[in-house]
Amino acid sequence: MLCSHDDQSLVRGGFLFQLAQPHTRVTTECLAGVTTFFAMLYIAVVNPLILSAAGLDPQAVFIATCLTVALGCFLMGGYVKVPVVLAPAMGVNVYFTYHMVLGLGMTWQVALGMVLIAGLVLWGLSFTTVRQWLMEAIPIPLQVAIGVGIGMFIILIGLQNAGVMALSHFALVESISWYPIGCFFTGLLLILGLRRWRVPGALLWTILAISVISGWLGKTTFQGVWAWPSGLSATALQLEIGSWWHWEALFVMFALGMVMLFDTTGTLMSLMRQMHLPTPTGFYRKALRAEAATTCLGALLGTAPTAPYIESMAGMQSGGRGGLTAVVVGLLFLGVMFFAPLIQMIPPYAVAPVLVFIGTLMVKEIGQIPWRDGALAPAVLAIVVVMPLTFSIADGMGAGFIVYTVMSLLLKRRRQLHPMMWVLAGTFGLFFVVQSI
Repeated sequence: MLCSHDDQSLVRGGFLFQLAQPHTRVTTECLAGVTTFFAMLYIAVVNPLILSAAGLDPQAVFIATCLTVALGCFLMGGYVKVPVVLAPAMGVNVYFTYHMVLGLGMTWQVALGMVLIAGLVLWGLSFTTVRQWLMEAIPIPLQVAIGVGIGMFIILIGLQNAGVMALSHFALVESISWYPIGCFFTGLLLILGLRRWRVPGALLWTILAISVISGWLGKTTFQGVWAWPSGLSATALQLEIGSWWHWEALFVMFALGMVMLFDTTGTLMSLMRQMHLPTPTGFYRKALRAEAATTCLGALLGTAPTAPYIESMAGMQSGGRGGLTAVVVGLLFLGVMFFAPLIQMIPPYAVAPVLVFIGTLMVKEIGQIPWRDGALAPAVLAIVVVMPLTFSIADGMGAGFIVYTVMSLLLKRRRQLHPMMWVLAGTFGLFFVVQSI
């Protein structure tokens, strides 16, 4: 493997392997990195398929995804020094494709430019206390509801990729193709079975199994196993940053930044809490800087914004405690770039069960909502319903913030409202007014 137990004292003195925390074996860190790698490798398959619907070249996105993950892992391992990985965020990549590009009609080049600007703004905010203000202003149930709404959003996309649902002006379900639907349900059962038996990388194995079945039945064509990376010319540095200066674009970037902020902070808090890992002073600011820097690189290369991955838990449960775990994941993703032919043979319906499963994991958090609260319950319902039905994370967030503010006033809870909530509700209210004109 990358390092041995005998080399432990030696590599701890080197730059790369100083990343492991004290009392952590290097061999354990390496194995934990391999575990995390297999648990999240599916993003190298899923992200190109989602972004290709927006018009991006899937092979270039595949290379961009691998490079972005590698940089994110190196920053989280070397700078933040935690066994947490960064990768293009599920949910945000869907938002990029189905709302920003297909929904609003902007080109993917303009959308990438907006991602770059949002990343730069977040990087600047990481040196301030704005993150803390926002996290204090928005009640935890509303933060949970945003994740639930994104989860339902992802489920809809998964069902669409499986052929179960088709978007139409007349009906939600237009036609049914039984073959992809059969593969979809087979994949769901396979995921549940593998997860039940605690098989590492259950999502990846499911994608591979459905792809093999598809090839065996003649639905896909074998294109080879490996090839030299073809380059990034189709997406790298193709972004446009001069066409975003209008109201709708500004609010889209605002919503994008909010989701990135909540995703980063919420996931890190969950991982650190569940694994009882320390969070030293400045930890979240450093993590936000790493995410913002990785998002900016991803925009330059041609991929969606990044976020910490909950799959990091797989490596942490395997003993990963230091940054070396993340570094190992980054190195392995660099190697994945040479297997593009295999990735390109994977059909969309092989990924659909993974999307639905991920969305379901996000939706189950709805159990944390205090439904008896007269202000929070309507706001949560607004977020969870509006977000997937409008295919807009921004619309869902705005509806929830406005409903929460109005209900708090009606219930005479004005003193409980954080000043920042007035700003958020007013900003989104103005957004809806301008959007309707």
